[in-house]
Amino acid sequence: MSSLRCLRDADVPFKGISIAHDMTPWQRDEIRRLVQQAKQEHVSSSSEPAENFWFRVVGKGVSMRVRKVRKQQQSAHTQDAE
Repeated sequence: MSSLRCLRDADVPFKGISIAHDMTPWQRDEIRRLVQQAKQEHVSSSSEPAENFWFRVVGKGVSMRVRKVRKQQQSAHTQDAE
């Protein structure tokens, strides 16, 4: 894990590789449940669509919590170039 930064400068065959920590089925289910709960809370308390946000779980074990991060909108300059 300490040399993962080397993947950033890797040759073409290795550019698409990503590394993640292993999780048990229970952990994956718990993360899914936390994200769904956070999305439901967002929908009930905000007029903005949930699609404008990423819901990321941070922390480990009992200290896991969901952080809501606004997705960046494409700038007008980027849209004009397309």
